[in-house]
This record gives sequence, structure tokens and C-alpha cells, in this order.
Amino acid sequence: DADFTNTLVTVSITGSKVWEDQSNNYGTRPQDIVLTVYADGAELTPQPEITWTKIGDTWTYTISGLPRYQSGTTTDINYSVVETAIPGYAPAPDATGTVDDETRDVADADFTNTLVTVSITGSKVWEDQSNNYGTRPEDIVLTVYADGAELTPQPEITWTKIGDTWTYEISGLPRYQSGTTTDINYSVV
Repeated sequence: DADFTNTLVTVSITGSKVWEDQSNNYGTRPQDIVLTVYADGAELTPQPEITWTKIGDTWTYTISGLPRYQSGTTTDINYSVVETAIPGYAPAPDATGTVDDETRDVADADFTNTLVTVSITGSKVWEDQSNNYGTRPEDIVLTVYADGAELTPQPEITWTKIGDTWTYEISGLPRYQSGTTTDINYSVV
């Protein structure tokens, strides 16, 4: 009586998802993302389970138990991971990572998504005889609105105060409404 056990030789893929969106300051980051795994350029069916650890601006993932070899051969499978585009973020390139020569595990299959942003610039002109009577305030407060609603928190405003014209810039504002590609209409009061 002879018993045989064949064990599938497997590899794993690990990587990270880095968010460049001011620590989700404007609430634009989705709760979940979709990654698609490819083997030798073909989408895997079914897709493997992905284990996530989501901490702050860096999420890490692991995909385990993937076959190392093409069926019936000792030819290594080349894996890649593709992220489904996230509205409002610049698309991340496909991740291939670094392959360990011995184990064929893939590490550092990383993605970085950067929030698509806009800047607002404007000016305040003083018509007070160049502050001849010293009545001009040191600072003024502006309030930024997105689609008619006051932004919370208010963004940082950078001022340049030269003579009778003060200019301001507000940068890093999300371009799109959360989860869409619909532009946000900003106003400053």
C-alpha cells in the first residue's frame, strides 16, 4: 500500500497602497479598493482573496496561496496586480514588485494614489490711501465653500501682502466631488 501526497508549491504577493490626500482631510478616500491579479498577463478566475491592513495613509495587502508554476510544468508564473481606477485620484501604475529568486514570492507590489487637486488664487485691494490712517487690519479671514457648503476643516491660506494689494493662494483642494469625476465649484467669501 503506497500513499502519495502532492503539495501545491505556492507564492504570495505583498504590497502597499499609499494615499497622498492630506490624510483624507476632505473625506475623498474610499473605504475599499479593487485589485485584480494577473498570471502571465491573464486575469485570474476566480480572483484570490486579498487580506488588508488599513492604517493611516498606508494600507498593506497580502495575497497568499497562488500557484508558483504553470499547470503541468516547472515554468514560473509571472504575477502582476492592477488597481481599478479610483475617481478623484491620479491612477496608479500596475504593480509587479520584486520577485524573490528562490521562493518566487513577490514583495513591494505597491501603489500610490495622489488626490487630484486644484488651487484658488485671488486678491484683496485696499483703497485706503495706502493705509495712511492706520486703519487696515493685520489679517482678514476668508471662508472657502465647495458647491455652496462651507468646507470643514477650512484649508490653509497663504498670503502675500505687498502694498495695497494682498494676494492669496489656497492649494491642495480636491478637484472632484468624492467618488466621482464631477468638478467641485469653489467660492471664497
